[in-house]
Amino acid sequence: MKFSDIPYDRPDMRAYAAAMRAHASRLARAKDVEEAAAAIAGADADVRRFDTAWSVAAVRQALDTGDDFYREEARFFEKALPREEKARLALTRAVLASPLKGELAERFGDIFIKRLEAEAASFSEKTEALIRRENALAAKYCDVLYGARIELFGETLSLPQTAPIAEEADAERRHEAWRAVGSFFDKNGKKFDDIFDKLVSLRSEEAEKLGFKSYTDLAYLRMERCFGREEAESFREAARRELVPLAEALYKRKAAEAGLRYPLDFADTLPRDPEGDPLAEPGKMRDAALTMLRELSPETAEFADCLLTAGAFDIDAGAKKSGGGFCAQLPEFGTPFVFADLTGTGADVTTLTHELGHAFATWCARDIRPEALRLPTMEAQETCAMAMELLAMPRAELFFGADARRYRATHMESAVCLIPYAAMVDAFQHAVYDSPELTPAQRHEVWRALIGEYMPWVRLDGKTPFFGDGKHWQRQSHIYEEPFYYIDYGLAQTAAFGFAGGGRDALNAYLAFARAGGTETFSGLLKLAGLPSPFEAETLAAVRRSAEDLLTQAGRL
Repeated sequence: MKFSDIPYDRPDMRAYAAAMRAHASRLARAKDVEEAAAAIAGADADVRRFDTAWSVAAVRQALDTGDDFYREEARFFEKALPREEKARLALTRAVLASPLKGELAERFGDIFIKRLEAEAASFSEKTEALIRRENALAAKYCDVLYGARIELFGETLSLPQTAPIAEEADAERRHEAWRAVGSFFDKNGKKFDDIFDKLVSLRSEEAEKLGFKSYTDLAYLRMERCFGREEAESFREAARRELVPLAEALYKRKAAEAGLRYPLDFADTLPRDPEGDPLAEPGKMRDAALTMLRELSPETAEFADCLLTAGAFDIDAGAKKSGGGFCAQLPEFGTPFVFADLTGTGADVTTLTHELGHAFATWCARDIRPEALRLPTMEAQETCAMAMELLAMPRAELFFGADARRYRATHMESAVCLIPYAAMVDAFQHAVYDSPELTPAQRHEVWRALIGEYMPWVRLDGKTPFFGDGKHWQRQSHIYEEPFYYIDYGLAQTAAFGFAGGGRDALNAYLAFARAGGTETFSGLLKLAGLPSPFEAETLAAVRRSAEDLLTQAGRL
């Protein structure tokens, strides 16, 4: 069935809750593991229907942000998600209380039980109202972003539409774009501060009601981390030690070549090529991406055909689209949806291959049951996405032609800079949620201090509004919408380097990682693929050496 033909019906939450109670009751009465597994399968079918409806509404709203019907449906799901989680908790508790729990663990694996235990410990009826308020605040933040209209060179642009200008080689136009975007965030800064202040308070109250010392501890459990605070701090320290000096060397070279003052203004910080950014023609990206998938392997070729048949691949720029890129799950149909709003920059190709990586990985694991084991944890999902970026590199000519060599070097520069930035966002979130009493002004001070540690190549002189004042964490939507979901990018980028170079061996390692879905922890998936752990002391040092070699060969160091 094509995505456009998928019928949409708003889920009946009362009926959904009643169905979950019925499945839980059936499981509680189960005489053997077969009856218990059948109850779980029945619940799975209902969960897949709910998740598919949610995704359909989200994609259709992203395709047309002016669609009043799906905007209203998005608001419905903001309120419905805590109710859905509460309803699903009935079955979770029934599994954990069942005398057949041990046999279910033997059938589905210990990780199935551990995931349910984490779910039961991180949600309660006591926090349902708090989560609804939290979702509404995160949506309010998104509304401000999606509603942004930037006046620039005689045009009225959305935030995504300003991105190509902000990356132009023409310094005057580039700086004007950064100033215009910065002015928008400056004007809305008080609104963003108020929203975040309330989010921190709500999340901290939620953690307290569930018996956690801080929201940090709750978030680690909820995200099913296979690592703790000490490992996260070790990774952040390795990023500072190994990659911040390398990134700084790159920026110093850029500044010297362009005759720019160092440290750099924010408008000059994107890894820049002296000849300008490599560009791809937006209209050709779709065909290039499909050709890349068809040439990569029989498995990815089959996946490409599946996307086309389902009409689940929409990446061209559109005035009404929400911007950015994402992969949406459609578990009832077995086909993910790849969404993007591409404008022709080199970064667009990274976004596109990243989302195709998410989509291909979830397609590989589409038949895994129970539903709780279909998707791995977020750092593993991001590893699949970033690995596809690297697997696509040998075919960069499809997107860039003669500019492919420059794109490969630019992509490596971006990867080197991303890992410290991901560590920086993680450090910020730890500081914020470990000290929820901080004022908005104090949070900005925390961010400014972290810039000195993780981004020493920029200067905070206030000349570029918002950015030059060291407030640009407010543009990082994950901090508002998905707390503690950012170190994942750093861990994933580190792990994904293990797939660099392409070839059948790299693809086989990728398939081993992706096909396991959520049946293993992140550490377990790395072992399946034969990849080193990002938490091992030598891993980031090896990444640095590889990056130095490639960038030296490309003339970037």
